[in-house]
Amino acid sequence: MNHTEKDTPPRERWTLQEKEFVLSQLGKKNFDDIGREIGRSGMAIKLFVHRQRLPVRRTVKNNILIRLLELKFGKPEYFTPTREFYREVGMTQMRFWALYKGEAQITEKEYIDIRDHFKIDAEVAFESRQLNLFTPPHKKIAK
Repeated sequence: MNHTEKDTPPRERWTLQEKEFVLSQLGKKNFDDIGREIGRSGMAIKLFVHRQRLPVRRTVKNNILIRLLELKFGKPEYFTPTREFYREVGMTQMRFWALYKGEAQITEKEYIDIRDHFKIDAEVAFESRQLNLFTPPHKKIAK
């Protein structure tokens, strides 16, 4: 059967309340339970989390990769890695996204390779590595 636009129901935009609810429940409930509470499927929740690049589980307290991306781009979500980037820093796609999501700790070699790739001054990069106790981590989503 050929799938056409007529067969696809119109997608509803995410409301601010839905976005905030998903953020508040991430890591506490599974995608299906969250979706059931707001009238969306578990897959819709999973895709929303993926598109917004939200971490589901965080094990790293100070995500150094995010700090490097903030130094270079202002907002980490502005960076989209390419095959060339992966090749130049000697990293796989899976490893990059595990680091991005805070699921793994960056190694010293990875840190140096990424810093050098983005041409970030070593002193500035070092300062960004320091854990800032007075600035809580923030989660932002597109409105």
